[in-house]
Amino acid sequence: MKKYSIFIFGSLFILPLETFAHGAHGTGFVAGLTHPIFGLDHLVAIIGLSLLSFKLLEKKQWLPSLVFITTMVIGGLLGVRAEEISITEFVIVGSVLAFGLVIAFDLKLSIFIVAGIAALFGFFHGHAHGTEMPEASNIPLYVLGFVLGASLLSAIGFGLSKILTKSIQAKLVGAFIAGMGLMMFID
Repeated sequence: MKKYSIFIFGSLFILPLETFAHGAHGTGFVAGLTHPIFGLDHLVAIIGLSLLSFKLLEKKQWLPSLVFITTMVIGGLLGVRAEEISITEFVIVGSVLAFGLVIAFDLKLSIFIVAGIAALFGFFHGHAHGTEMPEASNIPLYVLGFVLGASLLSAIGFGLSKILTKSIQAKLVGAFIAGMGLMMFID
């Protein structure tokens, strides 16, 4: 089963990037839910953060994901009525690369550093959610959707950390995530 789970997870990354293009998939709950799931940058970053939290932190592994989602909501609510910040996409792609590199190199970071990084990146991920929210959206339902979508991706990352029982497996997935971030920078 573990081999198949890794294959299924890995196969997500060989799909054309257009498959994961951002865009409106409704105007409320469904739009919020699908944004992080179908936005490849959000999908990989959120899964990567929860994977690194469970692989590298000894205590309170859930805290960075909780901080990420909380600051994502704050950034999203601020982004609803604001213009896009020029560095938003750069920071989001940087989060994918950073989370991948931390996992790949098995860097030992304190929970405070991981939570701080999660807060910074979560804010920008959320800001993108807010600025890309479809016109005439129901804001509370949209926010609920993207919180649920991000929470689902976090749970997938936690589950993946249980599947990747050997350190080398996690490092390879981290290298793969970092490679995805590098490809996003180039793209």
